[in-house]
Amino acid sequence: MATFCIHYEPGPNWIPGLPTKSQHLLEHGRYLHELLERGQLLQAGPFPERGGMALVECGDEATALVIAAQDPAVSSGVMVARVHAWRVLFDQASGRSPFSGR
Repeated sequence: MATFCIHYEPGPNWIPGLPTKSQHLLEHGRYLHELLERGQLLQAGPFPERGGMALVECGDEATALVIAAQDPAVSSGVMVARVHAWRVLFDQASGRSPFSGR
């Protein structure tokens, strides 16, 4: 399994001037919850200023791109998403670090 970062930013159907909590994001939240229950979503949340990020675990970049494209916020144009492969070097939960020999 590989880890990918999905970086979300306001899309063409984002309503300017409307706070994030008032945007059409309910289905986006439900979708992320579904990914969490399937074990694909590691963490997700908004940035304080705008946009947000989700860390997903899946087999390959093609799958990560599908996960991002199927997000209702993306498919509806409320958000746009960019997918980046992410190599975890430091991990508190496992104690992994390139400097610890683990």
